[in-house]
Amino acid sequence: MVVLLEKVIIIDGSKYSLTKALEEQEKDKNIEILCPINSEFFSKELLDNVPSMRDILKEEIDRLKNEAKSILKDTEKFVLFYGNADDVLDYLKKKNIKKTKIFITRQAKDLNKIDFSKIIDSIPSEVEEGEITADDIRVWDIVEKNVVCVSVPGTREDLLNIFKEYKISGVPVVHDGMLVGIVTRRDLLRNLEEDQIALLMTRDPITIPPHASIKDAAKILLEKDIRRLPVVMDSVLIGMITVADIIKAIAILDVDAEIKDFITKTVTISWDETPIPLITRIMELSKQKAIPLLNTDGALSGIVTEEDIIRVSEIRDYVEVFASSPEYDDDKWSWEGIRNVESHYYEVSKIEQPMLPVKEIMVKDVITATRSSKINECISKMVRNRIDQIPIVSVTDEIEGMLYDKELLRIFDL
Repeated sequence: MVVLLEKVIIIDGSKYSLTKALEEQEKDKNIEILCPINSEFFSKELLDNVPSMRDILKEEIDRLKNEAKSILKDTEKFVLFYGNADDVLDYLKKKNIKKTKIFITRQAKDLNKIDFSKIIDSIPSEVEEGEITADDIRVWDIVEKNVVCVSVPGTREDLLNIFKEYKISGVPVVHDGMLVGIVTRRDLLRNLEEDQIALLMTRDPITIPPHASIKDAAKILLEKDIRRLPVVMDSVLIGMITVADIIKAIAILDVDAEIKDFITKTVTISWDETPIPLITRIMELSKQKAIPLLNTDGALSGIVTEEDIIRVSEIRDYVEVFASSPEYDDDKWSWEGIRNVESHYYEVSKIEQPMLPVKEIMVKDVITATRSSKINECISKMVRNRIDQIPIVSVTDEIEGMLYDKELLRIFDL
């Protein structure tokens, strides 16, 4: 005989949804609480090729169940599994569930959650929505799936082509499917003559598991002064989380605050007639990814970024000659010494930029903000224009500082 449950509660795992589930649990201790976790970033190939992956997923489920115990009185009826909306519907069908109640946050649709609307449209449901908090958002909610990777052995040319084609600033390095390093545009621009990815990359990069909170991720990015974290499970690369990903997550939190406390006042500025190779050197010395540029009148005329530099960079191969004399030739002024000069030829390969004024490649329509601008307003500008920084200007358009996306991660400390 099939037992008919009148209701199953479906939640998105947020504190709001767990609290509402507790209220329902107190009314009926036999009610089932279902918490699906979107498994779409775990490809079938990954599950098939990594024998331990299913065991790893089970460990993650056990970890989350233990966390749920801090809110729920009883987790015996708490069901947590990796799946999508179709998997949930199949589960409900097998259980002969005819109706359900759903507690989710209003922002669930903006994250890597399952498609709750598909469930709502397929089975009679009572739906209540609440607000999300920063503690609710985990790495797997915003992880970038199907990331572009490079492998070792590999060359600088492979890397340069990827940066140009995908307009990205860093990629994980893999060997035999396992993460072995990470390499960035800055690594490339700092080592213009190095050809091998293995010598350009940072080995054994700092990583983060998918169940970690974005607050944990933000703390690591700030403390280690990095922009990206490979997301791994037992050394298996799942995806990548970047500063930009966390910035997008901050946007859905509806933070109503001004940017004045996050502005960097010390700014490296250059002249827009400065040759491009010199700008590259200035970026290296100042450790800045973007340089605001002034014209001859001292007015802001543009901004140049590492991406602009990479776009015009090319690999040059040429031959250099090194002349030397044999050790027994002591008299460098003798005719005999001149005749005994030996010439050695060797190939040189390096990344070069054209000797042009930087204004030829700078972004002329500069996105700016003022000290009183709101955080969400600036984040929207960054996301919409795919930029990492915004010059802060006065009412007379003079530069007063820079707002860097990474500085906005400090909002979690407030």
